[in-house]
Amino acid sequence: MKKGLQKIKGFTLIELLVVVGIIGILAAVIVAATSTARAKGDNAAIQRGLDTIRKQSEIYYTNNNYKYGTTDLNAAGSISADCSTAASNMFADPTISTAITQIGKSSGGQTKANIACAFGSAKNAWTFSVLMKNSGNITGVWCVDGRGGTMKKYASSTQADDTTNVVDTANFICK
Repeated sequence: MKKGLQKIKGFTLIELLVVVGIIGILAAVIVAATSTARAKGDNAAIQRGLDTIRKQSEIYYTNNNYKYGTTDLNAAGSISADCSTAASNMFADPTISTAITQIGKSSGGQTKANIACAFGSAKNAWTFSVLMKNSGNITGVWCVDGRGGTMKKYASSTQADDTTNVVDTANFICK
């Protein structure tokens, strides 16, 4: 009989720790990549919704005696978070209202902090602004208005965190 040490097959503790470390690093990279992709998808959805609002507002304007509404949305020069409160304005249009709801979901919620709209007392001008997302953090504002249908992205420190700072409430245009 030969006596000696038998070799035990298996992994050492160091080998297991290295494998666990590599898996952890890969998981962190994947989570960061999916977070960025999700934010880009949300911003794309916001842009689609703003485009829908812009196009549908012109249809509403043409079909309603060249006005964006018959009742005031809010006091002239003020900004509202609930864009569809008045029954007789473009924001209550079913297509626009649905777009606003979808924008609210994509931007993180339909609150005054995330969405703002203004409606001219002459009922011939409107603006709509919404916070955009970047990797889950707010970094700017998309704004669309009825005068030129422009969408703008702001990222300056004074405008990046507030949808009301990008709207010229005297003229109802994006600043």
